[in-house]
Amino acid sequence: MEGTTKIAAGAACALAVAAAGGCWLYGVHAAGSVLDRAALNDFKDVLPAEISARVDNYESGFFSKRFSVTLTAMNGISLGTFSGTARPGMNTTVELKRAADPVFDGMLQQAGITGLKDELKVSYSLWDVYQAGAESPPSIHVSYALEPLTVNLGGQCRMEGFQFDLETGDIVSVSAKSPSFICQAPGQPAVKFENYGFSLNTDGRELFKALNGGQTQLAQSSMQFNVGPVEASGLRFEDFSVSVRLEPGKARDSWTETIDFKLIDPASPALFLELGELGAIDHVKGMIEVEGITAQLAERFAQVFFLPEAVQSVYLTSILGNAIKSGELVIGVKPATVSLNGVEAKLEGCIEDQAGKDVLGRFHLESPAKILPADIINDLVDQGYLRREGDKVVSDLVFASHYGTANGVKIY
Repeated sequence: MEGTTKIAAGAACALAVAAAGGCWLYGVHAAGSVLDRAALNDFKDVLPAEISARVDNYESGFFSKRFSVTLTAMNGISLGTFSGTARPGMNTTVELKRAADPVFDGMLQQAGITGLKDELKVSYSLWDVYQAGAESPPSIHVSYALEPLTVNLGGQCRMEGFQFDLETGDIVSVSAKSPSFICQAPGQPAVKFENYGFSLNTDGRELFKALNGGQTQLAQSSMQFNVGPVEASGLRFEDFSVSVRLEPGKARDSWTETIDFKLIDPASPALFLELGELGAIDHVKGMIEVEGITAQLAERFAQVFFLPEAVQSVYLTSILGNAIKSGELVIGVKPATVSLNGVEAKLEGCIEDQAGKDVLGRFHLESPAKILPADIINDLVDQGYLRREGDKVVSDLVFASHYGTANGVKIY
């Protein structure tokens, strides 16, 4: 009896393995057929619609396809020729590596570009190919890598590599990064950016509806950006970063946007007055929270950018002011800090409707008195803009349409 059970169990396992293998082989065959059709139809089922392709030297194998492809972007801009390898299956991958192209290489030489080597990888599932046109966005991963290259054209610029990734699905993720970029014109100081990074995550279903002309709403999203150190003739800082999150708010059908920012060791006459004896700024950090964002308000903001540039700022200010006065929007600073010579000042408060009053913003400023030289602090206290509380100085700031006060003393 025991032997019979083992035989039955073994047979069941064998059938399961055979079935899985059969599904896998069918997946390879089906995906391979899709690639073969794509190659005969300008590769449109593999690459984004903005890029057209001419496929040559196509070798159709069962487990892999080899070919060369010449890419052209919109407006007929040549992107050169790549040697390609496709590996079909339930999850299909396509890799394109830069190949020699006399026409494109000549364009690079005229532009002063040397060392261009890049690679594009695309992966997608067979299921998504068959489900094209459904409401759910397809799951596709696109990766582009650029090796270090140099541009010599009236000066020299060099980028130490670049990486771009795009992932679609229920969540769309975009990221880009580069370790260093330096550019120098003859006789001029170099401009240098290091550790550049950007990422964005958003609801892919809403984005997919928008791309297909459907009715959409705001989508939960997050964005991050960082760069530094940065050096230029009139600008230098060690690090700058900002992150933005858009999430459902407390009120129904409203959203809250949270912005965190950080600027480390800035030194720039273009950004700050000469500090002289005041010293140097160590950092500027803060968090801004915008409550009460709605799809309608976002749409009003979006429409402004279709107006002439000369009037955009006027309309943006008007929309923002009306949204605050109506109680629709609240902007909070929670808090913002500035460090000077190792001493930190803090500002927090909010801009919101004050029950029909003209006042729109109230803030509280607090800092150790030693953040500034004693004579400057004493002068501000004597004028009433600051008041002492122990070893600190504080001030309550009020902003309205036609006036502003610090510690009750008018400042405009």
